[in-house]
Amino acid sequence: MEDLSRTADQQQHHDDGLSCDVLRHPAMAVFVHHCYEFRRGLRNLVLHTAPAEFREPMRKHLERLGAAYVFQDINRHRINVFFGLEPHVSVIRSFGTRTLSDYSPEQDFLLGTMLGYDGAQQCRRYLQRKQAAQSSQHQACACGGRHCACAAHARDGSD
Repeated sequence: MEDLSRTADQQQHHDDGLSCDVLRHPAMAVFVHHCYEFRRGLRNLVLHTAPAEFREPMRKHLERLGAAYVFQDINRHRINVFFGLEPHVSVIRSFGTRTLSDYSPEQDFLLGTMLGYDGAQQCRRYLQRKQAAQSSQHQACACGGRHCACAAHARDGSD
């Protein structure tokens, strides 16, 4: 049986600078495809989730590609990388370091729209999340939503 292990000096590299060993991982194959779609103008913004160990190879590749990017840790083992056109990535940076699940309904809507998700589906999702957020505000202040005069609801007139 052939020995497939290599030292760092023996490791083969593709034209894009990513090693064959790195490219064997499914998450990296998808990453390379996302980069191809970005280069071809099919995507202005990409959200890619990968094992944290690939942060550095992805960073190097994105720099060679000339793409704007921002990494966000999901946990110790997984990361998200947003990459694409600078205006799109700047919007993501403006959201701060919160996790995707902590995005406001408006941030979630904007992200989905920039990623190219179906517009009608994004509108339905936004309205559902907005209604859920308002409902949880009512529960948090124990107003029950009836003729609410609490400070949290007085500013938006919801009840």
